[in-house]
Amino acid sequence: MQLTILAWYTEDDWPLLRKISVDRQTLPPDYSDWVAAAEKQERDMLSNGQPVKRVLVQPDALQHWAIERGMPINSQTRGHFAMDLHRRQSI
Repeated sequence: MQLTILAWYTEDDWPLLRKISVDRQTLPPDYSDWVAAAEKQERDMLSNGQPVKRVLVQPDALQHWAIERGMPINSQTRGHFAMDLHRRQSI
């Protein structure tokens, strides 16, 4: 199975991530709610044999990357950024 990359955030970065995201209404206001849902998704994938890797995303770097590409900061862009970051870290 192909590795699934999960964009991961710190509690300190959560308010800024929500602020810069155009789909902020889909992101729980409370970081602990997001972590609980993300960890459940991760457990479900792992239990199905899907390899998963967390990639720490810093909102400032995400914002810069998205602006350079003319992309709105939404779920799809956050995922693409995490995959790109993982690829660059693996080189």
